[in-house]
Amino acid sequence: MIPVDFSLTTEIAVRKSLELIDPEGSTVHLLHVLLPKFSKSSHYDKTTTELLKWKKIIDEIYPGFPVNIHIVEGKHVEEAVIKKAEEIKPDLIIIAKNSNRKWFSFNKIIDAGNLATETHCATLVIKPGSVKNQIRSIVIPVVSRVPARKLDMLIPLAARKKATVFLLSMMSEATGFDDSSTTHALIETYRILKGEVNCQVYHKIISGNNIARAALQFARMVDADVLLVNPDESRVSSFARLDITDMLMRDSKLQVLAIDPYARNN
Repeated sequence: MIPVDFSLTTEIAVRKSLELIDPEGSTVHLLHVLLPKFSKSSHYDKTTTELLKWKKIIDEIYPGFPVNIHIVEGKHVEEAVIKKAEEIKPDLIIIAKNSNRKWFSFNKIIDAGNLATETHCATLVIKPGSVKNQIRSIVIPVVSRVPARKLDMLIPLAARKKATVFLLSMMSEATGFDDSSTTHALIETYRILKGEVNCQVYHKIISGNNIARAALQFARMVDADVLLVNPDESRVSSFARLDITDMLMRDSKLQVLAIDPYARNN
């Protein structure tokens, strides 16, 4: 499912979806949220025309590929997206951001971490710099247990892209690394990946007190293409509602994939 506003972000999100999806057996849902002030029939007709235009563009690339268009009305974009996602139950929601909204996080239109938590859907946030960028390396924070939901997304992605995977654990700068459960989770995750995917897998323990900041710093250091996190691992500052995607510049190639670890099985 791709929420679209017909700005540059629409093209970015559509292009990324076509890069990731399997043309066999997949469906793309294009969703536009019509705010109350634009709920007149003229705006509705214009929105329908725009959505059909993008549907045609996808059809020219993948003839006959199923594309559904949706127009919903709502006062708040994020709430409307959540409601529609609960109805459609997509495997992936793609959110494209065109600018660095770091200083306007209180007014974010969509919070990707919250979206992943509320919908139980994997949510991918991309910037223009990620378009045409091949996925060659993926960073995954591993905390106190094996990240089963992350592995569900990672294993087919890593296998398809032949990506290098970096497993990342953090020790507290204050207390040191003495958590046996985290050590076990790191070793077990490594074992599962090596058994399931024919790709390079590395593990790294770093120090820090904020997993989001540490993961972002490490991802930049290894020049990663994807950072796969749980929603609570993406929060750089709870007070300012800053998450990892707010720290990315417009030309960043790093894609942030948020996975709710407690999602219900469909």
